[in-house]
Amino acid sequence: MLNTDWIIPASTKEEDALATRRALDLTFGWFLKPLVYGHYPVNMIGILKHHLLKGNLHNRFVIGPTAVTSWLNVYPPGIKEILVYIKEQYKKPIEDSIADSKRVNYYIQYLYHLQQAIKEGFTSGYSVTFGLYHVDMKDGLKRYPKDPSGWFKNFLRST
Repeated sequence: MLNTDWIIPASTKEEDALATRRALDLTFGWFLKPLVYGHYPVNMIGILKHHLLKGNLHNRFVIGPTAVTSWLNVYPPGIKEILVYIKEQYKKPIEDSIADSKRVNYYIQYLYHLQQAIKEGFTSGYSVTFGLYHVDMKDGLKRYPKDPSGWFKNFLRST
C-alpha cells in the first residue's frame, strides 16, 4: 500500500509550484516512480545526492482542519487531486491483477503480526478512534452509529 499526502502550493508563485512538485516527488514519486518507470524522480536524485542527511521537512504547512488527532488533517478535494495527479504523471493503470496471492499473504502476515503486538501489550491503537461507529470499550464492545454513518448509508443506497 502506498500512502501519501496531497500537497498544494502556498501561493501562485512559480517557486511554490516547484517546491510542491519536489515535495510530491519526495513523498510520493520517490516510491511510485521506480515501480512504474524503473527509476527515481530525476530532481530527487539531484537534490538528495548532496543533501540526503541535511533534508528538512519542518517548513511544511497543513491543508484543512485537524481531525481527531494532531497528525491528521481533513482535505476532501485531495482524493480527487491525487488520483488525477497519478493518471497524469504515471499514465498507467494502478490496478494489479485480480489473482493476487502475494497480497493475500501480505494481509495474513500483517494482521498476524498486528495481533502479536496487541498480545504483547500494544493498546495505544485504541486511544484515537476513527470510523463511522463508536465502540464502547466498557460495555461489551457495543457499537453506536456516529452522525456520519447515516449520511454514508444513504449515500451508498443512492449510488
